[in-house]
Amino acid sequence: MKIGSLFSYAYFAVALWLFQGFSSVHSLDQFLQYQDARLLNGKLPIDRLDESHLRIRHRRDADPLKNATKDDHKYYKSIYSQNQENDWFELSDHPEKKTDPYLSKGFLKSKNFQLQFTFPYYGHPVTNATITTGGFLYVGYVETSLITSVMYIAPFMAPFNPSLNESAVIYYFSNATQFTVQWTNLHLSNKEEAGPFTFQASLYKDGRIKFAYKLIPLTPSEVLEKNPLASKHPVRVGISDAFFGYRTYYAVQYKRWIKVRVFYIYHKVDKIKDIKSNGSELLLFPVKNCIAAKSCEECTNLTVSQSVFTCSWCFKLQRCSDSFDRHRVEWIKKSCDTIAIKEYKKCSGGGGDSGSYKRDVYSSQSSGISTGAVVAIIVVFVVLVIVIGLGAWCFYAYTHPVTPSGLFLIELRNKPAQFFQPREQPTVAGATSTASRA
Repeated sequence: MKIGSLFSYAYFAVALWLFQGFSSVHSLDQFLQYQDARLLNGKLPIDRLDESHLRIRHRRDADPLKNATKDDHKYYKSIYSQNQENDWFELSDHPEKKTDPYLSKGFLKSKNFQLQFTFPYYGHPVTNATITTGGFLYVGYVETSLITSVMYIAPFMAPFNPSLNESAVIYYFSNATQFTVQWTNLHLSNKEEAGPFTFQASLYKDGRIKFAYKLIPLTPSEVLEKNPLASKHPVRVGISDAFFGYRTYYAVQYKRWIKVRVFYIYHKVDKIKDIKSNGSELLLFPVKNCIAAKSCEECTNLTVSQSVFTCSWCFKLQRCSDSFDRHRVEWIKKSCDTIAIKEYKKCSGGGGDSGSYKRDVYSSQSSGISTGAVVAIIVVFVVLVIVIGLGAWCFYAYTHPVTPSGLFLIELRNKPAQFFQPREQPTVAGATSTASRA
């Protein structure tokens, strides 16, 4: 086999592997995109979705006497109830309600609003919420084209179009403890006869989330099945959270390397099949997770007090985590997955020689990481020098065919058998050489 063929096969194999890795990440370009009032002239990076880290834990308990269903979703517990018309918080006649013409008379529109309180979402502090015309809120910490797939709070995400109906309006109300959005008299795009829909989403300072449904002529499941735009616009009821990182791929179709921002969904609550009638409501109660802990002692005690999360404390970041939250990339970069403390007695205030343990672990792990990094850099440098040197020699030999290097390259190309013949047959090689000289 020729050297050129070997390089060609190697290049093809690497390119195919990279392309397959790129293809494994979901592309959502086929979805309809929302326009943010702040980003009409902006350009977002290439975003992709990865659900390989998604973890769903679900336990259900039904109480037919109370007409309610309780669910445990690890990060949140939920209660779905029917016949809750008296609990509806009407905004249309509320003196402090507000509206926005950009949202109320648009389609696929979104606008960001600042909350008057810090809202704990999956334990993360959230101070802004983006209202959309599609029946959901986006509470992410970065701008992205994937707002229908990541970090959403969706009482009824669907392709609603307020511009189809003069009476359609989106109200919102905000004070120091509550933020409520009411989607009123909305119709589905391309299915105007199905409507109107009126429902709410409320965020509370203590982390609770409430979805309330005043009028839903079609359930979310029915919209998913019957709406012709369902394939272009997701239909969801629930919440989700994610973290993101950057990955580089070789895009064969573009013949170049591209940098992609990949969002990894680590948890979501899907309640699309639960919403069934007018006057119903869904309450989501947050479960105290690792992020809430602000010290090593509190962090390690969380694992002991409840078995839902396995929390550990990273001294480098001064942060508690089970390694799956919005800061996962930073957690991994700082090697917290290997040096974080999981036992109370090993914290600085846990008694015994815990203080020296913290210093020893921190310094030894840091030095180990530094040594590994140095070795890796040296190996990469040596490989690069060899590859560059080999490439330079090939280029010189190819452009100077009368030099010894050039003649050697020509001979290598014309007589590959002499250079790739098995060593265990020396007599055959010698006979061939003698015959050639004859």
